[in-house]
Amino acid sequence: MFTNNSLSAIKKFNPEVIIAVNGSSQLKLIRREFPKVKTVVFGRAGIGHDDLASLHARPDLFIALTPQALTWAVKHAHSNTKTIHIPNPINIKPFQSAKPAEIDLVRPIIFTVGALTSYKNIPSVIKAVSYLKSSLLLIGSGELEDEITQDLSQLDNEFSWIKHLEPSKLPAYYRASHIFCFTPDPQEAFGRVYLEAMAAGLPIVASDDPIRRKIIGNSGYFVDPHDSVDIARGIERAVKGKRKIDYTEDLKPYNLATVVNSIEKELHALI
Repeated sequence: MFTNNSLSAIKKFNPEVIIAVNGSSQLKLIRREFPKVKTVVFGRAGIGHDDLASLHARPDLFIALTPQALTWAVKHAHSNTKTIHIPNPINIKPFQSAKPAEIDLVRPIIFTVGALTSYKNIPSVIKAVSYLKSSLLLIGSGELEDEITQDLSQLDNEFSWIKHLEPSKLPAYYRASHIFCFTPDPQEAFGRVYLEAMAAGLPIVASDDPIRRKIIGNSGYFVDPHDSVDIARGIERAVKGKRKIDYTEDLKPYNLATVVNSIEKELHALI
């Protein structure tokens, strides 16, 4: 509906490139209405899911967020679609300089943040915390709110659940936490929250898959995302490890200026 209503404005603007951000249906509409305009899609939906439909809609450029996603995209892309890898960027300064939020919870604080959808596996993290002498800080909202409410009502540990938070305030909560834990399914295309946790220097417990290992590097604690006991063990290892981790080298590929320059270069190449 929004795209249909915006067609006249787009025609008046007369762009050379359009970045489609709302799935294959939007992309098909744009290609039909603007056949001479170059189209770009970022692979944010995850390997084998909506991104596949976007590839089938034949954008001129498909930008994969990880090397693994690029390998997959090359196999499914039309010959006229250029496929490249450019990761998500991160501005590390706010996560290193923010004043820690005041959180009245038992230490250590286990922090998880994300949309409450099934493939993010937030209930598994809640269950894992129930095995530990720690507290839980959860930031997020979504379709599983009723289930999360039920899970938290049965949790003996102290917890704080913030459903909505301005992005500018998020760094303060990373800075106030001790361990970051996010264990999604492989469907998770990237996981920008890992970069945020890395920028804050937090020990990270993450899903044991190639994408997460590539992002976090050797300092991560990798677990089975569907095994709450394994997640709890990962958190325990993280608590016993370094309190702060220097991810400087790991974060270099995600430097904001570097990523922006790469995107600009590819967009200019299209035209």
